[in-house]
Amino acid sequence: HVLKVYSTHIDPCKNHIQSAIASLQVTIEKSVATGNIEFLGYAAGELAMYLFFSGENLEIINQKILPYIELVESFRQELGINYIKIAHQIILNLLTGASEPLILTGESFSEEMLPILEAANWKMLLCCFYLFKLILAYLFKDYQQARIYAELTANHLEGVLGMMMADEYNFYNSLVLLQGDNIANDRLALNQVQANQQTLKVKALHAPMNFQHKYDLVEAEIARVTGNILKAMECYDTSIDLATTHGYIQEAALANELAAEFYLTIGRERTAKAYLADAYRGYLSWSAFAKAKDLAIRYPDLIAAMTPSLETSLTSTGGTPSALFDLATVVKASQAIAGEIVLENLLSKLIKIVIENAGAQSGFLIAVNQTDFCIQVAGTAEQNQVVLLPLSDTSIAAQLPLSVLNYVLRTKETLVLNNASNQGFFTTDPYIIHNQPKSILCTPIIYQGQLTNILYLQNNLTTAAFTVDRLEVLRLLSAQIAVSLENADLYSSLSAANTQLEAYSQSLEATVVERTQELQQKNASLEKITQQLKITNQELETFSYSVSHDLRAPLRRIDSFSKMILQVAGDGLNAQIVDYLQRIQNANGQMAQLIEDLLMLSQINRYGIRTRQVDLTAMVTAIAQTLQQAEPDRQVEWQIQPDVTANADPRLLHVGLENLLSNAWKYTRKQLHPKIEFGMASSGVYFIRDNGAGFNMKYINQLFKAFQRLHSASEFEGNGIGLATVLRVIQRHGGKIWAEGAVEQGATFYFTLLSVG
Repeated sequence: HVLKVYSTHIDPCKNHIQSAIASLQVTIEKSVATGNIEFLGYAAGELAMYLFFSGENLEIINQKILPYIELVESFRQELGINYIKIAHQIILNLLTGASEPLILTGESFSEEMLPILEAANWKMLLCCFYLFKLILAYLFKDYQQARIYAELTANHLEGVLGMMMADEYNFYNSLVLLQGDNIANDRLALNQVQANQQTLKVKALHAPMNFQHKYDLVEAEIARVTGNILKAMECYDTSIDLATTHGYIQEAALANELAAEFYLTIGRERTAKAYLADAYRGYLSWSAFAKAKDLAIRYPDLIAAMTPSLETSLTSTGGTPSALFDLATVVKASQAIAGEIVLENLLSKLIKIVIENAGAQSGFLIAVNQTDFCIQVAGTAEQNQVVLLPLSDTSIAAQLPLSVLNYVLRTKETLVLNNASNQGFFTTDPYIIHNQPKSILCTPIIYQGQLTNILYLQNNLTTAAFTVDRLEVLRLLSAQIAVSLENADLYSSLSAANTQLEAYSQSLEATVVERTQELQQKNASLEKITQQLKITNQELETFSYSVSHDLRAPLRRIDSFSKMILQVAGDGLNAQIVDYLQRIQNANGQMAQLIEDLLMLSQINRYGIRTRQVDLTAMVTAIAQTLQQAEPDRQVEWQIQPDVTANADPRLLHVGLENLLSNAWKYTRKQLHPKIEFGMASSGVYFIRDNGAGFNMKYINQLFKAFQRLHSASEFEGNGIGLATVLRVIQRHGGKIWAEGAVEQGATFYFTLLSVG
């Protein structure tokens, strides 16, 4: 609970959002481990939300979210299922280029769920739903709808107060309010924007990595509508730089798009083209293909002008401008790679897709282990199809240009050679000299910051075969390739481990059968011995109870007759006889108390335990008052922690606490300022502490044994049964008891209660 609240409410206010994401993943693990399904749902939903806000590649986020959706669905936690699926759907809308990207209906979530969310009054989910509708409406320029969704989000904002969703609303609400005609004279809208900015400014002061670029982008838009051109220019650039630095590529793309629109309004088309190009690349880098396509449709001439050589690919079959390349092909290829988890099949599919989409004649995927290279798969294009090549035993240097591989390994950057055998720094590589390749493309595959593989492509027929659009395709696919390779490696490792376990299981099977037969024989013998021990224990308890019970009657008669003698003939008896009679009464009382204690000890194991919630504070207070009433002249300082409760049998627990507190009362009798404490030391651990006589820890093993005493009868009265009784009481509750002490420095008794009957 605490970790979830810290992750979502506190961490992003001082650390990068990735820190909160890591904490939420830990929260989910702990929620599953402790069975806290409610907070599992909250944490999984908020993890998906925060991943979306973080600017991480949407394809990678999609892969990360899917296992958590399955996890929440397995527990049938309805709130959590809808929570995470709302976030998943906006990712799918942007990722797959949905025909109606503003509608949150698709593979994961449907807007038909809205009445159910409203009926349940899940304000948190309703707020997120309307927030994502607001974001989509703004990104796709439907500002009228965006204003409606901004109001609906505000109506449910209390459901997400303190979380990043509230900050995102603040940000997008301001951007929406600053769109439209005559905004400079709309004081109501500008006042609301300024109020939003005050909130963002405070956030940016403490966590600039998360909020400063948002604040600066809104400031740029304010400057735009108020005619402060120089400030607008400065703030757009500052926002872009900060968003890029801190990994918010989606908001860097948005800032570039808004800057481009600003420069178009002031007649600087050339500058606008540069910003628009960066916006387009940014959305592609985010894998927001739907948004990239929308941008290409809105500004076909500007985007075409970015790379004149690609103009022919800007028009689809229907004549409508599209992105620089076929987004549907990229999505299809990405999904094909993502859908394969068996390593051998993945490698085969991967190399075919890459060669087909890159325009290569041959391709290699090389695994990297420090400075060693190992070809995992190789393919070549033959007669309009890709054929896998058998892996050779010859050295890497004989199959590929080692200098090119080492360059990519060292720099972690893509290398393109348009005329490899005649130009550049690699013309002297033995492989290039011998094979005379025309075009080479070599790109790193990076997973979580580590270079894991290298993709090498070659074309021996054409120079400059690897064009900008093909490079962009590979760059977009590389993130999915990295994730899929990692998943396949994990699956392969798990499969290998499973195979080993099966083999181990089979080898153990015969041994298990043999051992099972032996254990069955031994268990039968143990069962017989156990039954005999139970019978013996029952007989001993019955005997103890009977003896104790039968001794009560003669003891009562001894007590009665001795009192009668003192009453009837007391004045006529000499002092010595009176002393003898009083000694008889004292001894008789001690014997009666011993019998009572023995009876209680024997009854504890036979007593049926009935647990309920018990107010330990009240119980200890009552026992303390009883002890004080018995000796009103004693001044003892009691420290009793309030509001301590436990699930226990009240009758049995009273016996245990009474014995512990009576001991503390007794052993503090010689102290000048006696003190007795009761409380909870930590979760589920209770204690009773005194500053009395204490005990020597070397005798700790004798402390809870019946009839064992660590002090003489002349020092402190007692029969050695009390702590043995306490031990049985605690054990009946499935708990444990232990003690710490030192001579003349007091003692502390700790115990737990698991309430197991």
